[in-house]
Formats: sequence, structure tokens, C-alpha cells
Amino acid sequence: MDEHQRALVEQLLTTLKAEVGSQSLDYEALAEMIADVRTIEAQLTSPRAKTAVVRTCLEGLCTLAAAQGAPQWQARLEAMLA
Repeated sequence: MDEHQRALVEQLLTTLKAEVGSQSLDYEALAEMIADVRTIEAQLTSPRAKTAVVRTCLEGLCTLAAAQGAPQWQARLEAMLA
């Protein structure tokens, strides 16, 4: 993962965390989202972040967004994964 990709993922996570309060997530969905975000953040602290792990977590967040009826987030995550 290069610095540009890292910065894009960090920006996406910052926005997601800022907007999560406006989503009506149940406890289980919120816990799942937090786990994926923390996993990505842990990977980003590594000098050799595992792209596959970050991608899997982003896919999980995208699936969660679709299941929770958050089309804007789903679109953002799909664009990141494209």
C-alpha cells in the first residue's frame, strides 16, 4: 500500500467515524463496524500494511452499509474498492 492509498483510506475512516452517529445502527452492526475500522487502523500503523486485510475490512464495511440501508456509504466504499 503506497502513501496515496494510505491517505485515502485514512480520510475515508475519518469521515466514517465523524458520520457514524447519524446512522441508525443497531449494537451488533456498530460493533462490527468498530472492529473493521480498528483492524484497518492497526494495519495503517504498520510500515508494510497488509492490503488484503484492509481490503477485506473495507468489503465488510461495504456489506454492512448495504445491509443497514446506508447507500452513500456503500457508494463511497465501493468507489474505494474499485
